[in-house]
Amino acid sequence: MRKVLLICLLLSTITSWSQTPWYELANNANATINEIEAAYNQQVKGLSEEKKAAYAKHFERWYAAIAPYILPDGHIQNRAELYNRNALITSHKQSPNGNWKEIGPFTARDIYRGVGRINCIAFHPTDSNIMYCGAALGGVWKTTNHGKTWEPLTDHIPNFFVTAIAVNPGNPDIIYAGTGDGNTETRYPGIGVWKSDDGGINWEQKSDLIGDQIVNDIIVHPDDNDRVIAAAHTGLYLSESGGNKWVRLNTGRFRELRIAPDNNDIIYASTNSTLLVSTDGGFRFTGKRLPRTPNPRLSIAVSAAEPTAIWLVSEQLVLKSDNYGDDIYEVLIGDGDRDLGGQSWYNTTAEGSPHKPGVLYQGHVPVYKTGNNGKTWKRLTNVHSDVHYMRHSPVTGRL
Repeated sequence: MRKVLLICLLLSTITSWSQTPWYELANNANATINEIEAAYNQQVKGLSEEKKAAYAKHFERWYAAIAPYILPDGHIQNRAELYNRNALITSHKQSPNGNWKEIGPFTARDIYRGVGRINCIAFHPTDSNIMYCGAALGGVWKTTNHGKTWEPLTDHIPNFFVTAIAVNPGNPDIIYAGTGDGNTETRYPGIGVWKSDDGGINWEQKSDLIGDQIVNDIIVHPDDNDRVIAAAHTGLYLSESGGNKWVRLNTGRFRELRIAPDNNDIIYASTNSTLLVSTDGGFRFTGKRLPRTPNPRLSIAVSAAEPTAIWLVSEQLVLKSDNYGDDIYEVLIGDGDRDLGGQSWYNTTAEGSPHKPGVLYQGHVPVYKTGNNGKTWKRLTNVHSDVHYMRHSPVTGRL
C-alpha cells in the first residue's frame, strides 16, 4: 500500500510539474533535470515546427549552460554553490601578467558579431556623458563619453549576469546591480543585489535575503535614497538601509518597477500577468484588477507627458489607465497586424514618451510606435534585434 501511495504521489508531482512552463520549473530547487525536460516536451507538444525551433533554441542553450552542474540525483547545483565554485576558479586564473590581443576571425557567415545582449540601461541623473548598461553575461559596463567607448566594471566578479541597474539620484556614485538573466528565466542564475559606492570601481553583495535570486529590476526612491525596492523572481523586496537589510513585501515573480512621474509615493510593480500599486512610497503594494490577463509577459510604461497614466503591454494586449491604475481599459487586443516576432516571453519592453501624450514605444523583436493611443502603429526597426529594454535619458530626453 505504501509503495502504491508513493508511486501515486510521484506521478502526481510529475504530472503537475509537466503542466508548468519549463523555464519556471527550472527555478524550482526541488525539480530534477528529467522533470524539467518533461515539462519542456509537454510545452512544445503540438506546436508547429517553426515554433518548436524557437523554444528549442532557448531550451538547448539553457541545457548547455547548466549541464556541467547537474548532480548525480538529477538536481542542479544551487546558485550559491555555483558562485562560490566559480569564484574559486576565477581567483586561481587571475594574473597581473599577460598581454592578450584578439587576432580573429573577424568575419563569419549567418551570425551576429560584436552585439552582446544588453538587458538594461541606467543614466547619470545630471551628466549625459555617463551611462551604464547591464549585459546578459558581461556584467556592468560604463561610458563617460556618451557611448563612444565603454569599460567593464565587474570582470573580477564571477557569474555576474545583469538584468537591472539603478543609480542613486542623490549620490550618483552609488550604483545597484540586479544579477541573473531575467530574460532567459533560468539559464544564467542570480546572486542577488550588488552595490558600488564609488562609481562602479568596487562592488559588494547586498543580498541578506535574496542572495541566490534573479533580480529583474531595482529603483532607488527619489526622496529617501536609502529606500531601495527590488523586483526578484521570488518576490518584491524593500530595503530602508541602502541594501543592508531586506524584507519581502509580496511573493511572486516580479518583473518591473516604475515611479509615477508626478508623485514619488506612487510606485508600480508588475509580474508576468499582474499589476500592483503602492501609494505610500513602496511600503505596501496592492493588486489591481485587469480587464484581461496579459500573456506571456507584461511590461509597464509611464510618461511625464501624461503623468497619471500607465501603460500595460504584452504581445497580444495593450492596456492603459489614466488615473494611476485605478481604472484600466483595453487599448488593443491582438497584434494589430504587427509582426512582433513571437517570442515575447523572452523579450518584451515598453516606454512612454516624455514629450507627448498618447505616444508609446513597444519593443519585442522589432520596435513599434503609436502616436495616437494605439489606434495606428508604425514599425521603427527592420532587424531581428530582440529588444529587451527602452528608456529615455533624463538629461537629453532621447530614447
